[in-house]
Formats: sequence, structure tokens, C-alpha cells
Amino acid sequence: MSTFSNDSFEFFDRSNYKKIINMPSLHHHDYHELYYLVQGEATYFVGNSIFLLKSGDFCFINKGELHKTNYDESKSIERILLKFDDGFLGKEYKQYINHLWDNKHIQLEDDAAPLL
Repeated sequence: MSTFSNDSFEFFDRSNYKKIINMPSLHHHDYHELYYLVQGEATYFVGNSIFLLKSGDFCFINKGELHKTNYDESKSIERILLKFDDGFLGKEYKQYINHLWDNKHIQLEDDAAPLL
């Protein structure tokens, strides 16, 4: 697991799991999350939607939005989680965040997924 943080906030987390994980309940945060699934499969519950993520998929969780993750089938999971507040990117990027509010599950073409 790799994490990066300042004194009060962890903004980057890269984790590996080799077991079934089912979060017991929905939860929320006062920051946005951008979740990237490097390896494996996950079921992501965000608001009233359910997304089936595979390697190379992103999921955006707006601050205050109820969500949870389940890892059922995969033998090995690796994910990257970026956490940020409204001011992190600046006002000029607000249009991109607004786009993510409407399009939470982002699937890249197989050849476009980053090599991490």
C-alpha cells in the first residue's frame, strides 16, 4: 500500500487486496474521490447506481455521495484512490468535475488504459 498525505489529509492511496471484501454499509465523505481499478473486478455502489468495474475503469464519487465497494470474484485487486476538495483543481477545471457528476463510470479503450 502506498499513501501520500499532508498533516491533515490523505489524498492518494494505492492498495492491493487478495481477499473478498464487502463493505458492510454505504458511507460518504466531505471530499471527492476518483477511483481507478488497476487490476481485478469490483462492484461499486454510488448513489442509486451500481457499476461493474474491470481493470482500467474509473469511478467518480462526488463529495457527500453515499457509496461502497465490493470485491467478490477477483483473486487479486489493485486500486488507486485520489481524494480532493472543490478547490484542488481550481475554478477553470470545474467544467470537468461537473462532467464527472453526470458520467461517474469511465471506461477506457483497452489500449488507452495507463500502464501503472
